[in-house]
Amino acid sequence: MSAETFEENEIKEIIMAFFTGNIRSKALKMDTQFQVIVPQDGKFCPDPDKPAKLLILLHGLSDNASCWSRYTAIERYAEKHNILVAMPEVQRSFYWNMKYGLHYEDYIGQELPELLRKLFHVSENPEDVIIAGLSMGGYGALRCALKYPETFRSCASFSGVLWPMEVKFDAYQIAQSGSMEDDVKAIFGENEIIPEEFSIPTLVDELYKKDIKSFPRLFLTCGTNDFLSEQNQRFHALLEEKQIPHSFCQWEGIHEWSFWDKSVEQMLKLFLE
Repeated sequence: MSAETFEENEIKEIIMAFFTGNIRSKALKMDTQFQVIVPQDGKFCPDPDKPAKLLILLHGLSDNASCWSRYTAIERYAEKHNILVAMPEVQRSFYWNMKYGLHYEDYIGQELPELLRKLFHVSENPEDVIIAGLSMGGYGALRCALKYPETFRSCASFSGVLWPMEVKFDAYQIAQSGSMEDDVKAIFGENEIIPEEFSIPTLVDELYKKDIKSFPRLFLTCGTNDFLSEQNQRFHALLEEKQIPHSFCQWEGIHEWSFWDKSVEQMLKLFLE
């Protein structure tokens, strides 16, 4: 192989750039880590003046900013769809503004999209912005999309927690993720019970009464053997009853990464193809 041919082949393989870094958040009043997958190759981005579409991908209760890139093929999916993927970190906050903690809802729902527009060449058009997540991150994605529909026009929840006050972990789940007792106290103060107003159906009702036309596109998945399957089926029925357009997919699976890898691949096909 000639040197020229080798260089050409080498360039063709450099499709995406991957960064792990820190940004200063005004909402959190601290530095916070995030990971970003960025379209890089000239062939892959034929129009340098056209900003990339954006996916903000949220982690679950026992995860951090690195988990999506470690346990799924998200970089290959981002390459296929020419999309920038940002994976922030929110600890175990459930994407709330905590009573005794940090304001993660403000960070994810308002500050982060603006920071990404400043730092990277991403679109300012809400139609080009997707927010998605798994489990706790599915709750966070729906919460942000329903509270800030002018920012997020597409939203996906994979095995999402929809009624957090109803979640009951078994012994195995507690061993894997811990219980939520301390988290609830940090979020709500001395109130050990999560108020009903923080359920996703409550946010659906609020937006439904305000302006049904402003609902983002919704994509929901949950494994048939997932401990959150009943919640997701009930939420699907609620959306159907209100005639809110959405897609709901179930197939055999539990609360695990192989299911979420397939979910994010299907979501990008639905929203971008």
